[in-house]
Amino acid sequence: MASLTTVEQSPVKCKANTEKSSNGTDESKSNADAGTKEIKKGFPFHDLAKWQKQYRNKSSRTESLVALIYLLGSVASFCLLIFFTDFYLIPLFPTTTTMTDYIVFNFYLLNVFVFCMVHFIYHFIKNISLQQQLEHWQRFSYLANINLLLSSQITILYYLFYDYVFFFKIFTLLMIFIGLVAYFFILTDKLISSKRFNKTVFFISVSVVCCSLPLLTAIITFDGLENLKDRIKLKAITWELVALVTASVIYVTRFPESLFRRNKKEEGWNHSEYLFHLVISGTAFYHFFILIQSYILMHSSLNQPELINFKS
Repeated sequence: MASLTTVEQSPVKCKANTEKSSNGTDESKSNADAGTKEIKKGFPFHDLAKWQKQYRNKSSRTESLVALIYLLGSVASFCLLIFFTDFYLIPLFPTTTTMTDYIVFNFYLLNVFVFCMVHFIYHFIKNISLQQQLEHWQRFSYLANINLLLSSQITILYYLFYDYVFFFKIFTLLMIFIGLVAYFFILTDKLISSKRFNKTVFFISVSVVCCSLPLLTAIITFDGLENLKDRIKLKAITWELVALVTASVIYVTRFPESLFRRNKKEEGWNHSEYLFHLVISGTAFYHFFILIQSYILMHSSLNQPELINFKS
């Protein structure tokens, strides 16, 4: 028969085993707590992706507001593109409105629509964190900025030199060349990875080159700024430049949160990102108002262009 034996453990050994098991439990708990803390803390900043590092300070609320701005701008510019020239422009001066006027306004409105739509898609992608497509749409947004800048310059050049076709052609070709150079820099990775200040300097430099040469030529050709008032609205253009400079300052300095809300995480309508895009989109439509005023000045003057008329 098999004998039944019992093994007795000493109290010291039992206590040691109990302490080991309790130590093991404590270690597992501490490891679990450490893991929980790591999960709560998230990843270190240097381990984040490039797109996450660049947009770490922006909340989804701000991006939603910015996307909404450009969505409304897209709808407004599309409606103007479809209805404005036919229902307002031509009836305003039916006998003197030319096909060139028709093309100029539609050309600018088309670029405004593309500008707003590209920025809407870009900020929508940023809001839902589709990082795979973000860098491509960032390039598209920069290209849309250049297109809007060039279209605004070319359209105002037409009303500035409507009776000097040679100057209009020369400066239009110059704008196209400047645009191609800007495209080259945008399509490289240098501008994408640049700081805010460098990006602002780039776009301001392109703007200064596009504006300064035609303006100096017009001042010399028409004997001063006073004679330019019969062609374009200089005061309105000055306010447009002030708005662009203000937007650049907001973009670089991140005002107002850089001064008043350093320790606050909530963002909304008074965030620099929202204010910057609000001013930029508003300036695009303000330039459209300047074109309307220049169109009225040209067709109200005695020196009307002898181009293709809708009615003879």
